[in-house]
Amino acid sequence: MTTRPAPILICDDEAHIRHVLTVKLAEAGHPTLCAADGEEGWALAEAYRPAVVVTDVKMPRLDGLALARRLRDRLDPAPALVLLTGQGATLTADALDGLTVAAQFGKPFSPRELVRCVRDLIAAPSAPGGAA
Repeated sequence: MTTRPAPILICDDEAHIRHVLTVKLAEAGHPTLCAADGEEGWALAEAYRPAVVVTDVKMPRLDGLALARRLRDRLDPAPALVLLTGQGATLTADALDGLTVAAQFGKPFSPRELVRCVRDLIAAPSAPGGAA
């Protein structure tokens, strides 16, 4: 019996970013789930337990940082977290307020680099669904 890999959850209120990442991750063999905001993302994360969550920081209803805190506090193990920030900005440790973030990508970003990052996170022994 083969086990299915844990999905990658993409949370972004921009449909074109969700689409591009879904296509690129699928081409790399990663199943994906998509959400247009943090509330929808939380519901999918709770139901499907993704290995990695790629989330925009600024989204309606529940922003990416609030989603990240909810993932950290309510899922065990918490998925690896990749943040997307606008205009090439990066968040400081103070802004992250204790969140463990695997990577940050400023928009616009290279989908190829993001896929490589996800691949590396999944391959890490400590990642949910990663190598043991």
